[in-house]
Amino acid sequence: MNFVPAGKFFSAILKNSVIVLSSLLVSNVYTVHAADRTEVLGDYHISLYNDMYGDVMELEAFTKMVDKAAYFGLGCSTMSPFPVFQVLLFDDEILSETPKFMSASYSVKGLKTQPVSGLQAVLKPTLNADEISNKLRIEMSSEGAQKALRLMNEGYREMLNQFSQGQVIQVSFEHRKLGKHDYQFSLKGMQALLERYGSICMK
Repeated sequence: MNFVPAGKFFSAILKNSVIVLSSLLVSNVYTVHAADRTEVLGDYHISLYNDMYGDVMELEAFTKMVDKAAYFGLGCSTMSPFPVFQVLLFDDEILSETPKFMSASYSVKGLKTQPVSGLQAVLKPTLNADEISNKLRIEMSSEGAQKALRLMNEGYREMLNQFSQGQVIQVSFEHRKLGKHDYQFSLKGMQALLERYGSICMK
């Protein structure tokens, strides 16, 4: 599989910390400041942000494919009811120069449980001298009668549970003009992350 070993990945993140961390602020509730501390669990680099009492209130975790400028990220905050999943594409990997709504799906290799359906992705492009990227935020669709908060919470919890049980995830995006694009990421370290910080991500 084309994944970055944790040690090499950590070094790569430090080298590119400005562009990566500034792009992985996954929700408007997140404050733009340096992480209070970082750590590595499996193939995931984790940035932790504390509240005024020194307790962790926000986290960002992400991993990268070896042969593509593609990142898979998870963001959680005590101020947000849901976790945030994102795929970030840089440089030659970008799909669009304009915002797009895309269908999204995933599969966790080796897991017999059916993946959560009804997902969509909001593609947000950034094109300037400092950064060329696409940020694809994966979320549950609220079309129709507007899903109840409880049902959406159950869906996100199920996704986290599935991610914690797998080793590899394939994330797919599809658009009628852009076609279908697949990305594979390691899930090694996700279980340990949720065991340690599950109270922030799983309300």
